[in-house]
Amino acid sequence: MEKHTKLIGIMEGKFVFRKHPDGTVDKSKVMCVLCTKEFAYHRSISSLVYHINAKHPYVGAAPASSYDANNREASSTDASRSKSPRTPGENVTPTSDKLTHALARWIATNCRPLDIVEDEGLAEVLRTASREPAFKPPCRTTVTERITEMYEEEKKIKWGMLEKSPGCVSMTGERWSSAGERSFLGVSAHFIDGDWNLNSFTLTVTTTETSHECAEQLLKAAKDWRIEDQISTVSTESAADVRALPYEHLSCSAHALHRSVSACMDGGGFDGLLSKCRKMVERLNQSPARTAELNQSPARTAELNQNPARTAQLNQSPARTAELNQSPARTAELNQSPARTAELNQNPARTAQLNQSPARTAELNQNPARTAQLNQNPARTAQLNQSPARTAELNQNPARTAELNQNPARTAQLNQQQAAPRKPCERLLQDEPTRWNSTLGMISRLLQNREAVRAALEQQNNNRPVVPTEAEWEELQRLELLLEPCRYVTELLGGEAYVSCSVVLPAFRHLNRVMDAADDDPAYVVKFKNAFQKDLAAQLADGNNSWLEVATALDPRFKDLKCLPREKREQVWARLESMLEAAETRPADVLQPIEEEPAEKRRRTVLLLGSDSDSEDDGIEFLELLRYRAEPSIDMADCPLRWWRTHSAAYEKLSALARRYLASPATCVPCERLFGLAGHTAQKRRAALPPEHVNTQLCLSDWLKHK
Repeated sequence: MEKHTKLIGIMEGKFVFRKHPDGTVDKSKVMCVLCTKEFAYHRSISSLVYHINAKHPYVGAAPASSYDANNREASSTDASRSKSPRTPGENVTPTSDKLTHALARWIATNCRPLDIVEDEGLAEVLRTASREPAFKPPCRTTVTERITEMYEEEKKIKWGMLEKSPGCVSMTGERWSSAGERSFLGVSAHFIDGDWNLNSFTLTVTTTETSHECAEQLLKAAKDWRIEDQISTVSTESAADVRALPYEHLSCSAHALHRSVSACMDGGGFDGLLSKCRKMVERLNQSPARTAELNQSPARTAELNQNPARTAQLNQSPARTAELNQSPARTAELNQSPARTAELNQNPARTAQLNQSPARTAELNQNPARTAQLNQNPARTAQLNQSPARTAELNQNPARTAELNQNPARTAQLNQQQAAPRKPCERLLQDEPTRWNSTLGMISRLLQNREAVRAALEQQNNNRPVVPTEAEWEELQRLELLLEPCRYVTELLGGEAYVSCSVVLPAFRHLNRVMDAADDDPAYVVKFKNAFQKDLAAQLADGNNSWLEVATALDPRFKDLKCLPREKREQVWARLESMLEAAETRPADVLQPIEEEPAEKRRRTVLLLGSDSDSEDDGIEFLELLRYRAEPSIDMADCPLRWWRTHSAAYEKLSALARRYLASPATCVPCERLFGLAGHTAQKRRAALPPEHVNTQLCLSDWLKHK
């Protein structure tokens, strides 16, 4: 045996030689550092590899035929004395490499700051989870390199998806400002692949100084991704310079709807009622502590200063002093009754009992006879003290109201009122005046907890906000009914996982019907509905209706075009016919076999072909369009892309147009969702983060989440 000053392990440090208490090392036995099990060692590691693979598969082991370099070093006394033990992280093990990759992926996906790898708590968690006491987290440079590698790999994958796309690509752009007062432009791409799946992902996030640079930045993003010849539409909110691009421009439908609703609410006379609702919510959600308010009461200080005897009494009982200091009304009552004070001071048990219930104390103090009666009946006193409701008798006591306002939380009061009728306890929502959907959430939550809110506010006495009248509650209910369809349409148009461009016109037509004035509508409701219809029509007229009409016709759910006037329907089909005539025929080698149509469909097609209309044509394009019009509309819950996947072979040219038009999103919401991620990345504490790092983190996070 040889005596070593430093212990050298084998198999990358997973096993160490046994060390005797006297400091000598026994090289015939090794111990697993993961489970402390001992093994006989005769320069063969086969049994050790088997143990690692069987008991610690998450760690992994080298093949049994390989001989660890550390073993050879350990066999040489000179080498073991001359070489220092390996520092953690010097030679990368398979486990540490997996942990480094997982850590970098987690940081990239959730946009965590890079300095989190220097957190000692995280390092301890990783050592415990991996059961590698020697594991050391990678440095920031290593994580940055891994994130850059993942970004380049994912970018190649996205690049390949765009190149293989048989249709056109639609781009959306949205501009926003970070907390560090830097402006960014987010750009995303949307397209339908060869299997008729809708794909969307972020292309880039770049800095921009003014809104007039949006067009230039969008063109640059298209060139960087080599898709400038594939772009069909560009969707933005209100960038005027984007309309000058050589692409079709689509305005954000969600922003158009938002402007209409906001304008109608501002001019509808709801400001006073909504302000009252905000005050109620703020009152019930704020902190209940009133200690500072009570401590600032000069009347309380003067009252105690005028009664030296009472002050001395209170000074002898710190606990009682603290209680009375919280209740000025209670102090005044006791100060006015020296006999009652003496009675309570002579009965410590009764004093402690009453001290547990300030509200009960105030009630009994107002009725000396009842106090004496209860003092003679301890069981009855305990029964009343345990009563949580205290009935209406205590609620009619102003002192009781003041005490309850000082002690329990207002939120707890509201929860108790909600629990009484067995309703779920829900926190009231405070709205953001610039976002009407948050105002709708506040109104809905108030209406759901109407009785609980009223009861909780009635228990408050100081600075209580004005509770809405019955007429105002009814006005809130009508406002909720007006805004609810708008919320549904906004959420419907904001999706990016399904076709939304063809839903714009049917959805807006639905809103117009909902906003038709009824005979029993109050004047303010009629005013809101008329203003909404007028403003929405103006917003729609400013959009690209031609594109939306064709997209609606190519959606098998809405191809009857009932959302359009009758005179416009034939104009849309005539426009589609012109597009088919101008389209180039596909090469013969990519044509797919056309499935035989059912007999019922053939009969409907024959009837259409037998029409004497002047618009008939014997061309193939016209026949294809007639057959498509003869198809029955699918259910609203069905996917139009799935329908086109099945019928693309039968409608060769129409399917190409469907890829082009149905890929366009109805809103810029996909880009707006980057704002939440950007809030974690481009924040004040990370204001010095270079723009290229912001682009890498935001794009990679979006790609990994949608992978």
